[in-house]
Amino acid sequence: MKEKDTFLTAREVATMTGLSIETLARWRSQRWGIPYVKIGRVVRYRQGDVEAYLESCRIPVSDARTIRATGPRKTEGEGS
Repeated sequence: MKEKDTFLTAREVATMTGLSIETLARWRSQRWGIPYVKIGRVVRYRQGDVEAYLESCRIPVSDARTIRATGPRKTEGEGS
């Protein structure tokens, strides 16, 4: 079995993501969030699905080396 095919418990996913077990349960009931597998009453998450979810949450930022340090910009009507 490949590592990405490893199955994780809700507790393991909660630890990996910082989400609560209750949030994961609520998302499952709403059919939202991270895909899961249900075998009888047992719920498991594929590690690859959890990693894909985390990657989809990634917000890219500009490369700090290409940004000039000009300080915060003032908006109209701010300050003098």
